[in-house]
Amino acid sequence: MALGAMARRARSVVVVAAVASALYGAGCAWSLEGFTGGPEPDGAPPPADVAVEDSAAAEAGADAGAADAPAAFLSIDPPVDATGGTFDLTALGGLDWEQWRQGRVSRCAPCAQRIGTLVTAAPLVSYTDDPRRFKWTNGTPVATGSVTEGIYIVGVGHHFDLPIDATPTPSVLSVQVDTFYAGATFSAQIDGVGLGAKQVVIPPLKGPVLYAINVHFYAPAGSSLHVAWSMTADLLDGVPDAGDTANIAIIAATLAADP
Repeated sequence: MALGAMARRARSVVVVAAVASALYGAGCAWSLEGFTGGPEPDGAPPPADVAVEDSAAAEAGADAGAADAPAAFLSIDPPVDATGGTFDLTALGGLDWEQWRQGRVSRCAPCAQRIGTLVTAAPLVSYTDDPRRFKWTNGTPVATGSVTEGIYIVGVGHHFDLPIDATPTPSVLSVQVDTFYAGATFSAQIDGVGLGAKQVVIPPLKGPVLYAINVHFYAPAGSSLHVAWSMTADLLDGVPDAGDTANIAIIAATLAADP
C-alpha cells in the first residue's frame, strides 16, 4: 500500500446553496494508519441545493413543557460555503479540535479530548491542495502548524464516522468537508436519548464543492454524538476514460461552546 499525499487537480470551487432527500449506510473499520489512491479530475460544478432533514422521530422529546428544558438537543444547520480562506483551529475549537492529513492526526494539546477517532471502512487517500488553509498554535504532536491537506475516500456506500463526547452544556461541532464529482449525506445522532437522527443531503455535482457543516447538541454526561459523512452518488461511474474517481473528503473538525 502506497503512502503519501496526492494532489487533487481541482481548478474551480462552487458556492453552496440548498437539496432533496437521501439515506445513509453504516459500518466502519479503517483508521488513519495507511493511505492509498490516485489523482482526480477537473471540473466546474453548477450551483446546488442542500436540504437539512430529520427522521420521523427527530422531534420526539424536543417539545418539552415551557418550564422544563429537554434533556437532550440535536440540530444541523444548512451547510455553508467554505471556499478558500484560513481557518484558525485554535480560535474556532475552544473545547477541542482535530485535523486529518498524511496518516497523521493533529489535536488540541490543552483540551480535554471530546472529538474521538475518525474511522472508515474505505482506503484513505491524502491530498495536499485544498483551497482552505488550516492553522493552529496549541496542537499536538506539532505545537504550531499551517496546512492545506486533507483525506478522502472513494466509493458509493463508504463513509467516515466520528464520535464526540456530549455534555449537558450546549456545544457546536463544525466539520469541514467536500465532495468531488460525488453526492453525499451528513448524518448526526446522539445515543440513547430518544432523539431521531438528523441529516443533510448533498447533491452530486461536478468538480470540488467545499462545505462547513455545523451540528448543535447537548445531552446527559456519558452520551455520545455520532456523525457520519457518507458517499451516496458517483458522477464518474461508467464514464469512459474519466481518468479519475469521484470521492468525498474530510479535513478538520472544531468543537466550541454554543452561545
